[in-house]
Amino acid sequence: MTELVNGYAKRPPGLLDKAALRFRITDPDRMLLQRVEEALEAAGQLERATLLTDQLSQLPVDTPTLIAGYAFFAVLAGELDIDDIGNSDTGKLLRTLVRLSSTDSAATYSVLLQVRRNTRQADNVRRMLVAMIDDPRVVVLKMVERLVQLHPLIFNGSATSLRTAHEVLHFFAPLANRLGIWQLKWVLEDYAFRCLQPDAYHEIASRFTERRSAREELVGKLQADLEWRLDEVGISAEILGRAKNIYGVYRKMREKNIDFDDVHDVLAIRVIVDSVPKCYQVLGVVHTSWPHIANEFDDYIANPKSNGYRSLHTAVYGPQGHVLEVQIRTREMHLDSELGVCSHWSYKGENDATLDDANIDWMREVLNWHEGLNVIDDDASNAEDISRSEGRTYVSTPQRHVIDLEAGSTALDFAFKVHTDIGLHCVGALVDGVEVALNTVLQSGQTVEIITSDRAKPQREWLDRDLKYYKSSKTRDLLRAFFQDFDRTYNVNAGRDWVQQEIDRLNLKLTPEEAASALDFDLPDDLFIEVALGSMKARQMLVEIAQLHAEVSDLLQATDVAKSTMHIRLKALDRKNLIRDITREIAALNVNVVNFQLGAPKLEQEAVADIWVEVTDLQEVSLVIVSLRRLHRVTDVRLVSSDSTA
Repeated sequence: MTELVNGYAKRPPGLLDKAALRFRITDPDRMLLQRVEEALEAAGQLERATLLTDQLSQLPVDTPTLIAGYAFFAVLAGELDIDDIGNSDTGKLLRTLVRLSSTDSAATYSVLLQVRRNTRQADNVRRMLVAMIDDPRVVVLKMVERLVQLHPLIFNGSATSLRTAHEVLHFFAPLANRLGIWQLKWVLEDYAFRCLQPDAYHEIASRFTERRSAREELVGKLQADLEWRLDEVGISAEILGRAKNIYGVYRKMREKNIDFDDVHDVLAIRVIVDSVPKCYQVLGVVHTSWPHIANEFDDYIANPKSNGYRSLHTAVYGPQGHVLEVQIRTREMHLDSELGVCSHWSYKGENDATLDDANIDWMREVLNWHEGLNVIDDDASNAEDISRSEGRTYVSTPQRHVIDLEAGSTALDFAFKVHTDIGLHCVGALVDGVEVALNTVLQSGQTVEIITSDRAKPQREWLDRDLKYYKSSKTRDLLRAFFQDFDRTYNVNAGRDWVQQEIDRLNLKLTPEEAASALDFDLPDDLFIEVALGSMKARQMLVEIAQLHAEVSDLLQATDVAKSTMHIRLKALDRKNLIRDITREIAALNVNVVNFQLGAPKLEQEAVADIWVEVTDLQEVSLVIVSLRRLHRVTDVRLVSSDSTA
């Protein structure tokens, strides 16, 4: 069945010639491949298996991965019993891959909605991601299997095929991007794009074809020219031509509203050198040889992308005015950029593939990746690009692990992103070594460390949207889940206490039960539970109540055009810059401070600040109170009274 050539296996019948001779095939593997081929022929799946193996052979996969991919369609068709394969590495990969076949529609219409609303879908996505962390080969196998389903020889235009194309474009291609497997990402995108929008695909493809010979000739001249220039300064480099994938061109045309001729990086070359210093030397040669295009330079060596991608990107006006993109990188960077996580696989033995610890730590970030996916349009004929990147914040742990967060995320979001238990037991945060409040918004490049305590537990005020403790819906859901675990009586009491605190802060003359009645709740307990679970904004509701009650009218003595002076009392643990922070928060609301008194015994002890501000109504003073409550180490802020004589 299979011969060994210089210690490596020739392909068995059915495998394409591109399946390299680097795969070691043992006697049991020979027997297995024979059974697999017979099963594939019986199932009519030999063509699919061959296409899958052809794609796998272009990646640095090991023998078990190749065989598992070859056998997958036979097992799925029921012509090969997976139990006969045993618990070998190949068998383990196959079992996981078959189990993941239930995830094929996890992202078809709306990954986000289905993950939240459907337990089975959530479990499917979670299982796939967990499998990737344990053995990334499974995800690569799954991506290639999805790719095969869209191959021109297989794709049939049915509703099922269109759903698969939609899923690939909006789920697996972004995942390949996240893992940095560009070689797979580009093909996944192009195949899915061709299936979903054939007219647009063929139009761009024809533009490529029309200019292929001229482009190849020009690229050849540019390569020779740059090679000569580098040789003149003693730099040895490998220079390669590169064509942008068709979907990438389409996406750039749409995003920038430009024509095919205006896409800068259709014509591109890569320069591969031996060291980082030489990358910058090459950049200097390029910029002194041709005019640089403004705003078309990115240094991903000094500032790598979140998936580890590193390279220098620049664009210049080359000979005859042609726009040319140049990518400059080392050989290691080039391997990483083409194969992503696959380039880090190391083999301890013939059937033992592992990742080093650093890469496993990085890959765990993908566990929560699906939370950030956009809602996918359910019209498969109208493929929208939801994979374009939105604003993200990248911060690191003290151990230099990069964490990818939604823009506007807080220290509390970071805590829950690292681990749920850390979020549930956090008491504070250090940002670049400085202690900050948990609702501090993080900025890219910061180093964040969470302070925890075994006795600490979440505070219900974290759920108050006005206090802005969280940006991520995941943080909110985890907090709500924590409080939902308490019994009804506990939540009713906690909610009533919270409403009472807000009433006290605003110096209102009503009971929590009267507040519930004013808001048309049949039972006060219903209000208290909603408040306790953070689903309603208590402060805003109580302000509305206050404005309807005559009992609080004496708090505001002003007419429509005048302002009242309101007395606010703030308590906080004294610290440096406390006065500055208080006045800055109030000034940001365009509110005038009439008087300010601070009693502070010493640092780290309780300080009491009495502040008199001019406001037009209770809503305005409420905003002042909420803003002051956000400050670090503030323990209480409440309205004392109106005082026009302050």
